[in-house]
Amino acid sequence: MDKVRYTLLVVFLGMGQIGCFQPAAPLPLPDAPPADHVLLIIVDTLRADHLPTYGYSRETAPFLDELSRQATVFTRAISTSTYTPEAVSSLFTGCFPSATPWGAGWYARPDPGRTTLAPHFQASGYRTALFSATPMLLSPEYLRGFEKVQCYSQFGLSGEGPRLVMEALEWLQAHAQEKTFLYLHFLDPHAPFDPPAAYRSQFTQATEKSLGWLEEVRPKLPQLIKEGFGPGEARFESIVADYDAEIRFIDDSVKDLFSGMEAIGIKSKTLAVIAADHGEEFLEHGFMEHGWRIYPETVHIPLIFWRPGAVPAGRIDTFVSIADIFPSLAQLQGLTMPREAIDGRPLYVRDTQRRWAPAPESRVLISELIVPSRSVVRTVLDPPWFYIASPRWLTPEECSAISVSQRTIRSEMLAGTRPQIDTWLPPVYEALYNLEIDPGAQNDVLAAETSRHALMKQHLEDYRLRCPMQLSDTYKATLHDALANSGAASGAPEPTAEGGASVHEELKSLGYL
Repeated sequence: MDKVRYTLLVVFLGMGQIGCFQPAAPLPLPDAPPADHVLLIIVDTLRADHLPTYGYSRETAPFLDELSRQATVFTRAISTSTYTPEAVSSLFTGCFPSATPWGAGWYARPDPGRTTLAPHFQASGYRTALFSATPMLLSPEYLRGFEKVQCYSQFGLSGEGPRLVMEALEWLQAHAQEKTFLYLHFLDPHAPFDPPAAYRSQFTQATEKSLGWLEEVRPKLPQLIKEGFGPGEARFESIVADYDAEIRFIDDSVKDLFSGMEAIGIKSKTLAVIAADHGEEFLEHGFMEHGWRIYPETVHIPLIFWRPGAVPAGRIDTFVSIADIFPSLAQLQGLTMPREAIDGRPLYVRDTQRRWAPAPESRVLISELIVPSRSVVRTVLDPPWFYIASPRWLTPEECSAISVSQRTIRSEMLAGTRPQIDTWLPPVYEALYNLEIDPGAQNDVLAAETSRHALMKQHLEDYRLRCPMQLSDTYKATLHDALANSGAASGAPEPTAEGGASVHEELKSLGYL
């Protein structure tokens, strides 16, 4: 499907330092009742630093920039993973990946024995819906609690933003007089980047097509770098321009969504949260893509809470986690918190006049990538210190080499012939960065900071001791096949996926298989 904005939208409408709160403008904040409508938007693979709201020089997202001036912007939000299933599992449970036996690994998913986001809202009387353009969220555990599910996972997996918005607005219009919880997951700007020409031309004058992501960049990256591929080089800048153009494309889709909500009459009654599941590498540490290692550029995500008159406008520089979204939404909507212990923390408190004020606590945050066919990495963020510990670490050259063997590795995993790895083995690679003076994590100070190194290792050990045993990838593979055929048994609706290609083929097109 061509990436064009739906002109039908008009027809359908028939007819918007650490711990320091920096207010953008004073707003009256009465003791507002809960919003009638809750909107949670995840933009896949969206780096925070490629948005003008976060200091980017290009106009990649003028609408989100405008929206953020009326919102609480968390400038240092980080994801719990650089791999979508792990990150979204954390989003839905409020837990770090390994904190539940289901939340980490290639087949990560929300723990079926825990309270998760959609069922919590559904039990509180909300109509619930999920509209997604990624095939990574099709297992029943992601869909539990959503009464309406629509997955636009065409082969090619690109350009579904306008249709996602159109269908979501139709659903919202049908339930405008009820309480709703809506989850939207846009796939763009996920690779392979393929923006419409009209968007691409806003960021580059080049007319030739960029290098193919899966067939050229990923497997041949070391050779490309030897040829001069990198910042300032035309082929590299063309890829970055495509990425930025895809962000602009999705920004227009979000703008259409808010215009539609205004036409329906529900925009002023809506609490909206905009975030990402993870970021993307662009050679900051010698590699491209995500889901292979963990660095700031792959876990620093946008996080914006918007509800003028109820949520104050300003910027918060405390480090917070994607796991904080669930308890924060429950808090702002006056819902009880999940009965189980979670890692996420509410990001707001009531002030003396019972208005919401952002007051996130500074604390230790965990990010993980538990994909033994690629890397096993955990990071500890004890602001401003960022510690990397990996029992299976891949160099950029090894990432490229393994990327061409993903299908073989996948077959071995399914057959149970691939050796298992204890993901808690002692690290073979460690690094330590001070993000206050080195936000891009370029200067490893591990050798010089021995006492800090010991403390970060203790933080990780404390986390290990409270984590349950993880399900093995072999078992999860069997479970994946069983659950795929038992949606009714799990209480989740059968996902509707359009486009004719199997989910297996779609995952291959993304390079996951």
